[in-house]
Amino acid sequence: MNTKLALKKIVVIGPESTGKSTLCGYLADYYNTLWCPEFAREYLLENGTAYTIDDLITIAKGQLDAVQKHIAALQSQIDQTAILKPLIIDTDMYVMKVWSEYVFGNCPTFILDEINNFKDGLDTIIGERGVQLSGGQRQRLAIARTFYKNPSLYIFDDCLSAIDATKEQRILKQLKVESKAKSSIIISHRISTLKDADKIIVLDAGKIIESGTHQELMKQKGMYCKLVEMQVFND
Repeated sequence: MNTKLALKKIVVIGPESTGKSTLCGYLADYYNTLWCPEFAREYLLENGTAYTIDDLITIAKGQLDAVQKHIAALQSQIDQTAILKPLIIDTDMYVMKVWSEYVFGNCPTFILDEINNFKDGLDTIIGERGVQLSGGQRQRLAIARTFYKNPSLYIFDDCLSAIDATKEQRILKQLKVESKAKSSIIISHRISTLKDADKIIVLDAGKIIESGTHQELMKQKGMYCKLVEMQVFND
């Protein structure tokens, strides 16, 4: 029996100290199911309540990670028993959006774009391997998942090829924020993607033929300079 598409999320939201966690606990006991607590409560107790927007991003990622772990655990139970159960969650990413906009006056447009692009928001069925997405949507979703994992090193292999120039600049701007104090390797044919890199390496026939900043390579008048001129001319 295939029950994977039937798994439901029930989200309980509301102001602080209104009984959300208590209600979630009672509901989980009543339905004999799992309950995903609010990650923010644990985070703020440990780190203090004077949080920044960077803390909010960390909280959102922690909540997503907790939800995914609970979904996996509940799905395992359903697979074994063939009995459908709800997953109780006492906050959600939409709460993160409202929270961010209320406290800081904004929410990262990169995430908002991904939510608003789909009729059913985060609950949109995208099909196996994202078959229902366009090439640009698949690339943006893959980048968003990479940001969510928060790795120590980012490696992007021609990941912006199907994305228009406006969204490309938004993503590159967000990359600077997400990769602060981290290293990133970007492989691309688009010069606009590479111009602000600390170091650009030019390969030809499997060998490094040039390296330096955008300004340094332009002064060398070598292959990189020719590629830039070709792209500017074609644009």
